[in-house]
Amino acid sequence: MHKSLVVLVLFVMSCVAVRQQNPVPAKSPQKRFKNLKVLPPDISHDDLVVTMRAWTASLGVSSCDHCHLRIAASPRPGVDGKIDFVSDAKREKAVARLMFKMTRLANADYISRVAQPSASITCYTCHQGRIEPMSTLPPAPQK
Repeated sequence: MHKSLVVLVLFVMSCVAVRQQNPVPAKSPQKRFKNLKVLPPDISHDDLVVTMRAWTASLGVSSCDHCHLRIAASPRPGVDGKIDFVSDAKREKAVARLMFKMTRLANADYISRVAQPSASITCYTCHQGRIEPMSTLPPAPQK
């Protein structure tokens, strides 16, 4: 139970940090996004931005082009430039979709059976701000 609480606290903290980033102006609610395969087809612009920022923070990457194809550089530093969000050209996008399916399935089939209803695993659970998740176990506790 203690681990579940830690995971939940870390997730909430990452959500708060994501919310504190520069706000993105809301788009028209009628806009439908193209090529959504794991996110709801009727997701709002704001919810999509929050989700993408959470994934970005969880993997410790700083721009959209980690998963999405960059088609032109930005003339201004710190701005992503032109990105083809619809393209499936990058392997990282396919991996992100697969990992999202994995966490959704794990939460539905396993975590919900052993933890409090509010507990869940997220990208951050394993990645903790790194592109590659930790592959070694932590040291054994001192006796």
